[in-house]
Amino acid sequence: MTSANRLPRVQTKKEFHECLEGWISPPRHKGGERPVGRRGRLRSYVLEASGGGKKEGSAGGMRWSVADTGVDKLKILRVECGGGVHEAFMDTAGGRFCVLHTNERSKTATGIVDRLTGGWSRSFDRVWMHHGMLEAIAKGAGNSLRGFGAKYSGDLSRKGKEGGRGGAPEIESLSMAIDGPVARGVDRAVHNAECLGNVVAYNRLRIMRGQAGNPDEHAIDDVTSSGCFAMKRGRSVLDHLDLVGVSKDVYSNVVGGIEECRLGTRQVGGKHVARGRALDFAFRKPIPDLQLFMRRVFSTTRPFRLWGLESRLEDGYFNVAGVDLHTGSSMNFEITRDFMRVYLSAESRGSAVLRLLTNLQLYYGRGIACERVDQLARSERIRK
Repeated sequence: MTSANRLPRVQTKKEFHECLEGWISPPRHKGGERPVGRRGRLRSYVLEASGGGKKEGSAGGMRWSVADTGVDKLKILRVECGGGVHEAFMDTAGGRFCVLHTNERSKTATGIVDRLTGGWSRSFDRVWMHHGMLEAIAKGAGNSLRGFGAKYSGDLSRKGKEGGRGGAPEIESLSMAIDGPVARGVDRAVHNAECLGNVVAYNRLRIMRGQAGNPDEHAIDDVTSSGCFAMKRGRSVLDHLDLVGVSKDVYSNVVGGIEECRLGTRQVGGKHVARGRALDFAFRKPIPDLQLFMRRVFSTTRPFRLWGLESRLEDGYFNVAGVDLHTGSSMNFEITRDFMRVYLSAESRGSAVLRLLTNLQLYYGRGIACERVDQLARSERIRK
């Protein structure tokens, strides 16, 4: 997305790759060949394009449109907001899941992605990579862990700022980041620590793809739980694109596996047979205040974007008739202090489950897990 200069209308994949390589190259002395100064920027955002192939739309006080390039499946997304015009390459080869490539500053690019995916617009949605999925990507063939960031907030367990009797978590908040060769050892130590193992969930991994030693043969990216890939080191644009592409495929296949659990019927031998299954979220540490938990999860606001009407089945056991506000589809829940069971309707999207799981882990801790989703992520790691 470039506010000062429009993107070139590339005609071949070679020209597209050369453009991205130019973005990460540092400036050169006038009349000289030696690069000087800081390298440029390359960020890629994976989005769920749920607008059914729309060529234009509006969201959050902005307008967007899509134009062709000379390369099949490679478009230019043009965004008008705040009195400026921003453009990004948009790779639509993934169909339902597209990738934006930009050299904008982080704050500007993230702000535009927030507007594209926020509000009541249903044309685009973020991707939501929970702890297990990020871990699976880092352990995929050709990838290696070079750093991580972890963030945890006990907001869902606290009553206001002062907590409340029995409601304050042992760890109220945690934020940590480490990059470098020792990252894997630190990661193991953190997850083996009794007081941290069920709390620390990744919100960022630094992943190297390619061959170490020669920067022309690898790329090192910061990969966030919201689907941003920021190239930090190395000069191999192809390895950056490979990492984005493999991660997008993992996400797409996990979403597909979740959607196979949607409740419905099918015809078998002329008879209607029920299909689908519930998704069980296990709470390794019981929820201290269930009413507070439900009130905040189903508050209609970010990050969960869920609304729900609760009914008490028995003491400590609730049913919630919910709605995913991004798509308007229904999702039903059974909730106790120890588990949550999620029932998807025929229209529900798997990304809604991943949004819920990712944010529960970030706000409540990695002690909340869905074995079915983790199984899907692990199977993708083995395959990739």
